[in-house]
Amino acid sequence: MMRVRIRETAVLPMERGEVFEFLVSQEGFETFAGWGPIPGIAKVENLGGSFTEPGSFIAVTNTDGSAHRECVVSCERPARYAIRIQDFSSPFRLLIRHADEVWTLEEHGEGCLLDRSFEFELRSALLCPLSFLIAQGPFRAAVRRHHRILRAWADARRPPGGTP
Repeated sequence: MMRVRIRETAVLPMERGEVFEFLVSQEGFETFAGWGPIPGIAKVENLGGSFTEPGSFIAVTNTDGSAHRECVVSCERPARYAIRIQDFSSPFRLLIRHADEVWTLEEHGEGCLLDRSFEFELRSALLCPLSFLIAQGPFRAAVRRHHRILRAWADARRPPGGTP
């Protein structure tokens, strides 16, 4: 199978356990705002299990009205979280079978380093040029925008004096 991968990192001025718990919450999921043709997340609903229990499914409604499901693959608090994004209702379903997203969080200075990777499994090798352009352009921009939102969230919770 043909795959397209991207990876982005962000340093957040907050203890990794706090960041991890926020990311795996409903509020955390719904901070993904999208960018350009990549929609944001408008609503998430747990379909049984939890946001952290492997095998649990999460129904996602996007800001453009499309939907997809996310399946929790693994959860190792506070260091690693993996999901499979699948069952797209948008035209994206014509390009990819699914996407695997993995977050790792490490202590970093006075905060944490969030390392995020995505691997898109394409429906056909012929779709690689278009998929690569989308992943490297608007999708990467959406992830970077999300990281800016997360930094603002962490900054707003930072105690006076600047240390977490």
